[in-house]
Amino acid sequence: MPESPCPGRCNTSFRKARDAWLEAIAAYDPLDPNQSRPVKPDITATPGDPWCGNCKATIRRELGEIGRIVAHMTSNADGYAAAVALGERISGTPGHRSPSPEFNIFEELDAVFYGWECSWWKIRFGSDDGAPDRRGFLADKFTDTIVWIIHHWDGMIRHPDIAIPLGEEIRDWHRSLRNRTKTGTGIHTKTLRCPGHGCGQLSLTWREGDTYVRCVNRDCGQAIKLADYEDMEERAAAALPVAS
Repeated sequence: MPESPCPGRCNTSFRKARDAWLEAIAAYDPLDPNQSRPVKPDITATPGDPWCGNCKATIRRELGEIGRIVAHMTSNADGYAAAVALGERISGTPGHRSPSPEFNIFEELDAVFYGWECSWWKIRFGSDDGAPDRRGFLADKFTDTIVWIIHHWDGMIRHPDIAIPLGEEIRDWHRSLRNRTKTGTGIHTKTLRCPGHGCGQLSLTWREGDTYVRCVNRDCGQAIKLADYEDMEERAAAALPVAS
């Protein structure tokens, strides 16, 4: 596959600059003496096939983390809503308890990633015949699917038909599950220096479940949206040598 700009966050700045330039070009009137032709931004995109090495590594890590998040969720839920008295029915149900929202998420996740497994099976073997068997309980099946995708990862994340939608779906699910599951009260020290004015210390922390990264330096107290901090991490990673 010929290399083109990686669709990941490593090119967030490139896409913003390119889009702003294209918008300015569209509004430019060469007959207006008060306007000068917009200058194309001097910024180079990180190439990918279709993802760059750093984004592929990030997506691969997030896929594994999805499996761990699901394991954490299943260890704290029995798959059903709150218990009811013996023999009591929940309104609207035909004699059994209603699945909890977590159970619905497990089912959707399982269907989504098993769909990717089947898609690669069809690409790899050219047929729907002999698609992977489904065995065990829901959590076990999902774990098997994640392991299967990881085993076939190098081919899947490079294939022109599925690499981008697969990677984007993994990133979307990872973000959604991370925001939904407030797994404990862990506080993690972040790797970048605080961008607050006059700070620059390695003092940024993130508490699991929060939507902000915060500086613990008393003289600063900077708060950064988690998504913005992640963009900062991606840009910093893009400046490093690309992983093979």
